[in-house]
Amino acid sequence: MDAAELLTVLKSTGLPVAYRRFKQVKTPPYILFYLEGTDNFVADNVVYETCESYLIELYSKDRDLVSEGKLEDALDAAEIVWDKDETFIESENLVMMVYSIQI
Repeated sequence: MDAAELLTVLKSTGLPVAYRRFKQVKTPPYILFYLEGTDNFVADNVVYETCESYLIELYSKDRDLVSEGKLEDALDAAEIVWDKDETFIESENLVMMVYSIQI
């Protein structure tokens, strides 16, 4: 799976989605995602397999179990293993659920 396919999976939630940022302000809930880094399999000075780590951020005004369910269902349907953490962004008065994945 690549970033374009991940974008398709995320769009299947029906929520607004963008890579890293939107060009215009969006009303929550919405999803941002971006590459966090790679964890490559290397041997003999050659990269044999690339594994990219992405962060998917779901923003909402309050904890939004419906939107979380849509995102988690989409990831599960695509057989993408995920972990999540919750953060409250006080300056924006938003809840951010951060999903860590590797593809």
